Amino acid sequence: MENSSLPYRGIIETISLFSLFEYPLTASELALWLKSDHAVNAGYVYRAAVQLTQKKESPIGFKNGFFFLSCHEASVEHRMQNFLTHLPKFSRARRAVRLISWIPFLRMAAICNTVAMATSNQESDIDFFIVARAGRLWLVRLLTALVLQCAGMRRHGRHIANRICLSFYVADSALGLSGIRLPNGDIYMLYWPTQLVLLFNKDGTYEKFAHANAWVREDLPNTDFENALSDTRVARDGYITRLARRTGERALQGAIGDIVERVCRFIQRAKMCYTPHGARPATNAVVISDTMLKFHERDRRQEFHEAWQRRVKSAFGDGHYG
Repeated sequence: MENSSLPYRGIIETISLFSLFEYPLTASELALWLKSDHAVNAGYVYRAAVQLTQKKESPIGFKNGFFFLSCHEASVEHRMQNFLTHLPKFSRARRAVRLISWIPFLRMAAICNTVAMATSNQESDIDFFIVARAGRLWLVRLLTALVLQCAGMRRHGRHIANRICLSFYVADSALGLSGIRLPNGDIYMLYWPTQLVLLFNKDGTYEKFAHANAWVREDLPNTDFENALSDTRVARDGYITRLARRTGERALQGAIGDIVERVCRFIQRAKMCYTPHGARPATNAVVISDTMLKFHERDRRQEFHEAWQRRVKSAFGDGHYG
């Protein structure tokens, strides 16, 4: 088979992205997250990747079952050690979800960003992505913040390490994230929906999320959102939790709930206005609306995209792997 038909470009582009986070890939991960314009058999991806590592001055290497960008061999040991350090973070996140799972109109909770990829450090916080029922976003945000604040688990001020960062909420009517991609390329957001660690899922919300973000399959045709549904870290609803949530939702339906939602919105927007470094709706790094609340003041997506492009360019070198 001619080199031009082998998925070398996709292999290099994929490994180059994850190398930014010192995260080498197993063969199954490389196939699952392969950047390509068409589906590629996992076995074929593995054979092509191994063949690529055997080429003279290959841009990628292989060790202990992991593929990595050349000169990043140390990332293999880093990943193996890092996995154990993240177990306490996952356990803490599950405890946090159990505390908030009774909240009315909460539909989904997942770990996102660096902890989801197990690439954070011991001082990092734990980012949550939360979905609320449409029309009750501000209520869910207020209650989750209050519960986790009272439990001493919410990130605030200088309390960062292993605290829960509640910086991204969406309504279940606005699950598609393609609209917040950066206009000049956004490799990080392309992979972001596929990296979530699902912890709580009500009324098939995650399945709806996967459908709404099927656009990622244009460049990641092998990705499989359904893997998250079999994750053993997904919290199970207990009888008391379900009863509390249903009772709250019945009490806050209709006009009464609408009034409460408006009050919650007023309180929180007023606080945002008086926060010294508060979020302001500028660009899609920060979004404040009734369907999305996103507070990523230090949005590094452009930085990641440019760094990824530089690594891909360097890896291709004389272009023999195109």
